[in-house]
Amino acid sequence: MSKSPFVTTIDANTSDIIRCDLEGMGFTLSIKPYMRFCAQKKGIAVHSYESGKLVVQGGDIQEFMEFYLEPKLGVFSFTNPDVNIDKTSRIGGDESGKGDFLGPLCVAAVFADSKAIENLAKLGVRDSKALTDRKIGDLCQKIRALCTVETIALFPEKYNELYAKFGNLNRLLAWAHAACVHSLTQRAPSSLIIIDQFESSGVTKRAFAQKGLPEPVLRVRAESDIVVASASIIARGLFVDGLRTLSEKAGIELPKGGGARVTAAAKQIAEHLGKEALGLFAKMHFKNADAIN
Repeated sequence: MSKSPFVTTIDANTSDIIRCDLEGMGFTLSIKPYMRFCAQKKGIAVHSYESGKLVVQGGDIQEFMEFYLEPKLGVFSFTNPDVNIDKTSRIGGDESGKGDFLGPLCVAAVFADSKAIENLAKLGVRDSKALTDRKIGDLCQKIRALCTVETIALFPEKYNELYAKFGNLNRLLAWAHAACVHSLTQRAPSSLIIIDQFESSGVTKRAFAQKGLPEPVLRVRAESDIVVASASIIARGLFVDGLRTLSEKAGIELPKGGGARVTAAAKQIAEHLGKEALGLFAKMHFKNADAIN
């Protein structure tokens, strides 16, 4: 099924890089009036104009856009057109590391006004799960330059202490989101707060009420909202940085997630540093901890 053309603006240097890449990808290159180049392949045509305009069209451009051009340009509006670009000023909140045995739990809250939201859309902000760690690192810097940001990073030692106090991950998460948003509103007040929903028992709303905050809007898959997506990127970037720091401390690369590779890495930590040191690197209520003697 044919899609509408993709149109953007690039500089001469970027045009030259893309032209060389396309030649290596088997495109047929030609020069036409007012163009830097014209590249064609079955189902795809790429036109770079002297004015700076870049036009991509054809019935088979989806994969080309998703796996080459959008990552190259850092713009994801073509393959991710459904991101919410409502320009109402608001706070978005999300977390990262909740399902990872090793590494911190990171929570981020982002305030964006209408102008910042426009610029976030131009950056191609989307749910962090759709982005590489490298791209997340790049976007984190740009989001922080555009928006007001607050974060909380609970490294395992503190996380395990708080988990024992709250006795429940949802209560701990609700407290962390409320604390993060409360700090943010001291600098950027907002009556509209959207949080990616992780529970439905009312724990989050009660935590916000205890802080004197407006009741948050809880949404399943809230990363479709561009401000929440920005928070997901900030939180993920913080988690990746935290896991890297802990990897250096452990002397081994610590993997993400909760599978067999993660358990094996935790066993290495226990063997080299002692099982009592594991709580400095891991969330000890995970079942993975039971497999480590």
